[in-house]
Amino acid sequence: MIYSVSDVVEYYLQRRVLTDVSINQYRVVAARFERNVVSELTSITEDRLLAWRDQVLARASGTTFNNYLRHLRAVFNYAERRGVLPIRNHFRELSYAPTVRRRNKTLEDGALDKAIRYLQASDAITPSWFWLALVRFMAHTGVRARQVVTLRWHDIDFVKKTICLRAEGSKTRREWSIPLTDGVAADLRRLRIRTEKIVEVKSGDQVFNVTRLAWRYRGPEMTVEQLCGFFRRLSERIGCKISARRLRHSFGTQLGNAETPDIMAIKEIMGHTDIRTTQIYIAVKVDHMRKVMSDAGIC
Repeated sequence: MIYSVSDVVEYYLQRRVLTDVSINQYRVVAARFERNVVSELTSITEDRLLAWRDQVLARASGTTFNNYLRHLRAVFNYAERRGVLPIRNHFRELSYAPTVRRRNKTLEDGALDKAIRYLQASDAITPSWFWLALVRFMAHTGVRARQVVTLRWHDIDFVKKTICLRAEGSKTRREWSIPLTDGVAADLRRLRIRTEKIVEVKSGDQVFNVTRLAWRYRGPEMTVEQLCGFFRRLSERIGCKISARRLRHSFGTQLGNAETPDIMAIKEIMGHTDIRTTQIYIAVKVDHMRKVMSDAGIC
């Protein structure tokens, strides 16, 4: 029988094929709802859900609330369709919150150079040569954190000059290739040579695996959590925010700010499935807008 919110979530997860990241997200949302609102299904009422929405919106954005609601609505709708939900599905009737579409958060001016100089000059975050290679790689490819930790040496083709981004690390569950630039190729060769002085490197090994290079990192392979932990420490040391997401958004913005940006090429490089996501990175310069208005005879 299904008695709690977690029961509904587990019923849903047992019957769906999802990534580990998605599974964890559903469980996190359920745990937060049970902690902040109620666990028992019979105690869920429309008034409680409305109060919960107000509570979330008082401390977080509409996007955050909509993320919670989207996950809970998916599992409750599924249980309702299967005829196993013992209560009225109030989540289906709860409205999403309005959201404001803001520009993606990018690196502050000079933040990347500051991070690189810090890693070049300091051994405070060891091994600094490894983290330096990782930061440069992410800054010049725009790959996501999950893609970094799923990248293997056999995904790097130095002859054809391509990087295969695996479906396992893809937010959209697809595999695609991006160009391997000369600068990134040189960095990766140096990384492999330096790594091979410490451990044996095989083609199926992670390209970036700090657990084999420093004792403080546990586990057979590097994880997203370890990667994010590094960026938190680096941000504290250099005095400005730097993260995998900010590096990616800065990379996309740099592509979009080219003189004549190719939106379809940028879409493929970034791995977007919807071109509307890519359009966020395309910033039309004010001077160009002024010229368009002038050409139209608007003074």
